[in-house]
Amino acid sequence: MIGGKHADGYCSKLGYARPLGWGSVRIAAKALLLLNSVDDKPLLHNAGDVIAWTKSHYAPSPMQEEWLAMHRHKHPDAADYPRAKDRDGNENIHTFHTKLRTTHSRARRYRKGGKR
Repeated sequence: MIGGKHADGYCSKLGYARPLGWGSVRIAAKALLLLNSVDDKPLLHNAGDVIAWTKSHYAPSPMQEEWLAMHRHKHPDAADYPRAKDRDGNENIHTFHTKLRTTHSRARRYRKGGKR
């Protein structure tokens, strides 16, 4: 119902874990439990078929469409992660970040003119 490029619909991004192979995850709702109050006591009620319940209660909003568009990288400043060549000549995200961390680590250990 939300859509997206993935065969199963929208996939949520995991942020900075992407260079480690954690790009997107698909969250599947297996059950929907609704909290009701009966005689001032909390009671969980199984909504039954999650897809059917969602279809009958789902109403997209302009804010939701804007949020989804931003997370699908549909904005002017969107860009993919940078890539670097590994030993085999393949460009990948992990190699770029590994080289970046190595450069940062060396800069912390050494100053101009020698070691600390």
